[in-house]
Amino acid sequence: MKKQILVIFALFVGITMSAQKNELKAIEKALKGKDYTSALATIKTAESLISNADVKSKAKFYFLKGKALYGSGALLDAGKAFSKLLAIEKNGKPKYTNEAGKMLNDMIQKFATDASKNYNAKNYAQAAKEFYQVFVLSPRDTSYVDNAALSAFFAKDYKTSLNHYKELASLGYTGIQEIFEAKDKATGAIVKFDSEKAMKLQQKLGIVVDGKKSISKSRVTNTAKMIAKNYINLGDNDKALEAIQSARKLAPKDYDLLIDEANVYYHKGNNVKFKEKLAEAIKLNPNDASLFYNMGVMSMEANNDKEALRNFQKAIELDTKNVAAYNNLGAVILKKAQAIVDQMNDSSISMATYDRLEKQQLEVYKEALPYYEKAYSLDAKNFSVVKTLLGLYSNLEMTTKEKELKAVYDAIK
Repeated sequence: MKKQILVIFALFVGITMSAQKNELKAIEKALKGKDYTSALATIKTAESLISNADVKSKAKFYFLKGKALYGSGALLDAGKAFSKLLAIEKNGKPKYTNEAGKMLNDMIQKFATDASKNYNAKNYAQAAKEFYQVFVLSPRDTSYVDNAALSAFFAKDYKTSLNHYKELASLGYTGIQEIFEAKDKATGAIVKFDSEKAMKLQQKLGIVVDGKKSISKSRVTNTAKMIAKNYINLGDNDKALEAIQSARKLAPKDYDLLIDEANVYYHKGNNVKFKEKLAEAIKLNPNDASLFYNMGVMSMEANNDKEALRNFQKAIELDTKNVAAYNNLGAVILKKAQAIVDQMNDSSISMATYDRLEKQQLEVYKEALPYYEKAYSLDAKNFSVVKTLLGLYSNLEMTTKEKELKAVYDAIK
């Protein structure tokens, strides 16, 4: 009984091997005639048989599959087939490796070149796809995932960008690499080389001079930062905050990360933390006008007018064209007029008191006036500024200026 089973099994194996050879011959014949459609149809049929094939047959199958896909224009799938072939022949006698390897390298080069062209042309969505295709064809080139992630971010495809950056993190990607560069002897231009050997050869020939080797900075912090930025753009503030805090452990003095953290707290409605982070940011960068402006807004909303004035004035000192700071500075000053108006509306006050309060009111308007005039000079189409300035001119009885500004007001109303 056992002998009979063995005979039947051997017969089955023989039939299978014969079928495999016939399918491979059919694929070869179709490829010679450049009939890629027939070749791919036969490949699809043979796919189920190849799992039981010997190493040589498997290698040949994936080589033919790669050629068929390549000929039909399905370059990425062709590359995957060639990669399987190279893995199969890695530990044996390579029969197809050289030819397949050359075709694979050509594809990698094409995708890399096309990706760079699209990136430079700001076709970021296409560049992201092509950079990632390079990685699919050559998994050791993890830097292309970094390129794909950044391109997707610029394309505002934050979900894809996030997935790519997460993949980089899981791969333990650092981006650290050796850099070889020298100076062109004739032009003085800096020339970069793929290897130290190539650089030294050109030095020896006298083509370049001052060759040097350096190590690039780690990209680990950047990966963490970009994960956080993608979460911010996706509106997931909790995940963004978690990612930022992880990134800040790697780079506690990173200014951009600190600003991102402050903004996340702002979007979460946590103004106390937002202000706290702004104060921390000011210590790192005391010359950023926007920080003082935002601190002024926070102080203004908390009715801390003295602090608001101080921050808006500092913002203007650092940025003399900050329209919003001039506008808000004037608004804080005008708040004093409201308190005076409230007293003037009290019917029990004497006429003398009313006249005294009215003079105080006009002094407040005069104090605010130059800030609104400066804001108007910087942005003559800012409706809020024009409207407030028109009111000041009217109250201060500056008739000529009021008439001129009224025409502007009517035009943009």
